[in-house]
Amino acid sequence: RWNGRKQNYSAVLGGRRTKEGMINDGLTVYFGSKQTHLFFRFYEKDYERASQEMTSVEAIREMYGLRNRYEISMRKEISTDFIKRYIEQDFDLADEGVKIINDNLTFYDKEGNLDSEWYDMMGRMDAYHFTVRPEAPDLNRKYTWFERGGPVSTYLLLKKAEELTGESRLEEIFNEAELTERQEKFLKEFRMIRGANV
Repeated sequence: RWNGRKQNYSAVLGGRRTKEGMINDGLTVYFGSKQTHLFFRFYEKDYERASQEMTSVEAIREMYGLRNRYEISMRKEISTDFIKRYIEQDFDLADEGVKIINDNLTFYDKEGNLDSEWYDMMGRMDAYHFTVRPEAPDLNRKYTWFERGGPVSTYLLLKKAEELTGESRLEEIFNEAELTERQEKFLKEFRMIRGANV
């Protein structure tokens, strides 16, 4: 069982058809969304190695032991800050990778305790937390969307139609309109930025 910052996951069991029959290419598990700043991929490396060396997975495990691999995908500020810190401090990339995973994913055993096998395998329990600088809300993009997206022309059409009909539905619509949750969040961030810059 797992919990943490990364709520989304997907699992893919790969395989292919050959002359000898179906071959299992192993399981790949993804945590997080590919659209976010941080994304994880865990896969069974021994299956990949067996395919490369044209031997069985059992033979690979006998030679090398059970070997799985994890990959961390970073984007935007997170990747830039991580590389800058690495250049300045020259830390162990594998250790930092484990700390990043530990900060985003917490694994539990069947009894609900921290999964000691998982943390023994990872080699550590401490975590590294990214601090991402929030992007300032871009009001110009909202204006551009409004200008290009059609709402302005629709408003003008209805306004001119109401001048002919004498109706006032537009005014009622504006009076009853509410911001969406996402728009409220944008406005809150915009207020904070404006307040900080005053």
